[in-house]
Amino acid sequence: MSSDAQSDALRARAFAPVFAGLMVLWPLMAILGAQGYAPLLTLVGLFSLVWLRWPARPPLVALLAIALVAWVSASTAWSPAAEGGLVSGSLLEGTFSIEVSAFRLVGTALMAILALSAALQISDGQTIWAGRVLIAVFALHLLLTLTMPMISGPLLALAYDDPFEAKTAGLQNMLRAINACALILPILTTLMWTFGRLGQATAIIVTLASAAIMALLGSAAGLLSVLLAPLTIGLVALLPRIGFRLLFAGMSLVILAAPALGLLAGLAERFGIVAPASFQARLWAWQRVTENLAEQPIHGHGIEAASTWRETYADHPDWLAEMVTRGEAEYAWSNYPVIPTHPHNMGLQIWAETGLIGALLAAATLLAIGWTLPQARTLSPQLRFAIAGLAGASVSLFSFSYSVWNEAFWASIVLAVIALIIIAKGRPA
Repeated sequence: MSSDAQSDALRARAFAPVFAGLMVLWPLMAILGAQGYAPLLTLVGLFSLVWLRWPARPPLVALLAIALVAWVSASTAWSPAAEGGLVSGSLLEGTFSIEVSAFRLVGTALMAILALSAALQISDGQTIWAGRVLIAVFALHLLLTLTMPMISGPLLALAYDDPFEAKTAGLQNMLRAINACALILPILTTLMWTFGRLGQATAIIVTLASAAIMALLGSAAGLLSVLLAPLTIGLVALLPRIGFRLLFAGMSLVILAAPALGLLAGLAERFGIVAPASFQARLWAWQRVTENLAEQPIHGHGIEAASTWRETYADHPDWLAEMVTRGEAEYAWSNYPVIPTHPHNMGLQIWAETGLIGALLAAATLLAIGWTLPQARTLSPQLRFAIAGLAGASVSLFSFSYSVWNEAFWASIVLAVIALIIIAKGRPA
């Protein structure tokens, strides 16, 4: 091995312990509401510059991701949520600034590319101790989640003096922590599965317990993540040659078909199909977002445009009356926005705010991931099933929870993927 190659190998090997050391903060970030994952990814990305060696030819998936981020950022120019476009103010007057949302998005994407590139350069067998640290960190997060019904009360009381704030902001932060646990659960359970019958029984018990806790605490998206992960794992197990391609092709179709959600919501209302109040509100939001996206189907309304659509249930008396007949308080719903900041479906939000162009770029990026991944049968069982489970868990959060421009969500996925790479490289195939 040449001296340059040896130097590159040593640099790549050093990335794993540094990453593991930073990831010790993962459970703390979860308890604080999971919004710290974006700064944590920024730290990882900056440190990765020390070990990074750029490939001679950037992979197609990176080029597509860059094109998507560039298009989303450009949509700031016509977004009603961005008053001055991509930039505002004047350099001469000292008022120059870059539009915050686009800046965060570009920064997160750049840090993700840097960190993933550094992680992929690590050779097999070089990350045993770093992998063990990461497993311990994720296990601690899982333990916190499983004990959440017992510790949530004291934690919220400790963090919030105002009981109302504890029930609103505090509860939301707790649900974000649970959702983050849903992402790493497939990594832990697939690892457990490799330890014979006792490990397999433990994996099943942990999965069922996590589902029960998420249902108890009201994390519908987290619960669905736990239920979807075994299905996507099963797909890859049954079709090891093409499983990854089918999985990511299906995720692409979820984006491309997102406008159908609004049409289905309208049909459900027309035929009098009854849904629980919270889910019915989601259906009406999807219906209104679909109607709005039809006004700008090609390039969309611009990033975060949905946050400016502030009509309330008072503007839809029939919907308000429907909520009242279900026993809901009229005063609580009359001023409640039909579209609460974003539609809680990332595919639909991509369509509404970046149009057909953004949807095609997002779908193409996912397809490229599926075609870039090696065949599942060539990977270790833990790695292939953890990838499938992580993808399945992400679909639920993608479809029902966060804004698509929530950089903390994407940072948590990238950090989980890097952790999975390091854990897998430290274990025998």
